[in-house]
Amino acid sequence: FNSCEDSTIKRQLAFMLGRQQFYLELPEEAEDYDDLNEIMSNVQLNNHFLNLARELDIMEAKTPDDVYKSHLDNVRPAFGGSSVDSARQNLASSFVNGFINTGFGQDKLLMEDGNKWLYKNKE
Repeated sequence: FNSCEDSTIKRQLAFMLGRQQFYLELPEEAEDYDDLNEIMSNVQLNNHFLNLARELDIMEAKTPDDVYKSHLDNVRPAFGGSSVDSARQNLASSFVNGFINTGFGQDKLLMEDGNKWLYKNKE
């Protein structure tokens, strides 16, 4: 790390160290000391996620139905139309919602109608 001369590569290495939760002590007289310490400490990680989301134009929160795209399926269920257990479907929807909206700080499932969702699926 210290032998690298390129500041861009040093920043990328600092992101990699931060991802592995490995903090490297840097000399205070090092170039970009404050920036590299912030990167390795994951201080601005949420802001980096939000910037990436803005660049990819995916800032709007998604619902699990947006991810599943079940409205596009024209497949009939096999074995006489048995459906998925609703408790398992609700659990899967909750996990999908958590994973797809983790970095963005908002979600449609629990924020908009959270009380209804929790009351309806409390067991």
